[in-house]
Amino acid sequence: MRINPNDRIKYFNQVKFNNLSNNVTETVEQLTFTRLCAKVSEVTGVDIDKIHSKNKKNDIVKARQICHYMASLFVTKNKTEIGMHIGEKDHATVINSIKKIQNIIDVQYPLNTYNDIKNIYNYLIDKTGQEQELKII
Repeated sequence: MRINPNDRIKYFNQVKFNNLSNNVTETVEQLTFTRLCAKVSEVTGVDIDKIHSKNKKNDIVKARQICHYMASLFVTKNKTEIGMHIGEKDHATVINSIKKIQNIIDVQYPLNTYNDIKNIYNYLIDKTGQEQELKII
């Protein structure tokens, strides 16, 4: 079930989470960008700094692509802004990332990457309270 973009914006503006580390409230959108990369880093074993780098090693690129895909599902930013936040990439790279991850989801291969994607997805569902389909338009 996809949420209407206008409803998502209202939801993001209304819902606040308390960041226990420094007692600052942050919106779901901010929570997602910071914790999304942290969760991808945790699950894939790729350092957050490497996800944001221009490194082209296969495991780092796959982690960055997963970040782009999850951000496209859970964040109200457009693809250009997502790319700027994660790895300083342009919108075409983000679109390519989404297609690559969608293909992994569709064929469920390679299995370890598919399982990583499901773990990250379930974590984001728990944190944001909004359920998205593992499909993109």
